[in-house]
Amino acid sequence: MTMLPVDGREATAATMPWLDAARRMMDGDIAPLRSRRDMLIWGLQALSASVPVNVAWCGLVVGTALARGGVGDRRPLLEARARPWLDFGAECSPQSGAVMVFWTLHPRSPFGHVGFCVGEDDTAYHILGGNQYDAIGIARWPKARLIGCRWPCHATAPAGLVQRRRRAEAMPFQFEAWERRWAALRNAVVPRTPTRH
Repeated sequence: MTMLPVDGREATAATMPWLDAARRMMDGDIAPLRSRRDMLIWGLQALSASVPVNVAWCGLVVGTALARGGVGDRRPLLEARARPWLDFGAECSPQSGAVMVFWTLHPRSPFGHVGFCVGEDDTAYHILGGNQYDAIGIARWPKARLIGCRWPCHATAPAGLVQRRRRAEAMPFQFEAWERRWAALRNAVVPRTPTRH
């Protein structure tokens, strides 16, 4: 299967099998009766679509794709979450196939998002991952939110830069509306008066 051009040559399933596995998962290759991982992803995807709270499962998709791709690196203990992936593999520059970790609520908060880089436009990386609109898909994540970029230690050395893509090729950043509401609430908060002792 031919995938993204990376550094002037075609990247194939042989060079980045984890990315090929993630693409197959995006295309519906999740069978709840095949493995415990598939059952977890299927269940968490259904749960996050039906409850109003955000359930962390983006890291589980990354871990499953890496396992299906035969990557032998040790995955984080709390792999369903995003931030533990900052300790995975080796640090690298943003490029196709890299595991990329982003912050969501605040740069220092424990919350975040993780997925595989498949491209970029002027302001955002295009990330293939789970828990993006309660599904496995490709969504735009602002470049300013990137906190880490990792590459599997036991994989072929990273090739380089990411492919340029058009904004319309990925879903919009899902937290934009939420952040506008949060900013409005912060601005509306009445300052507290100091208490006298």
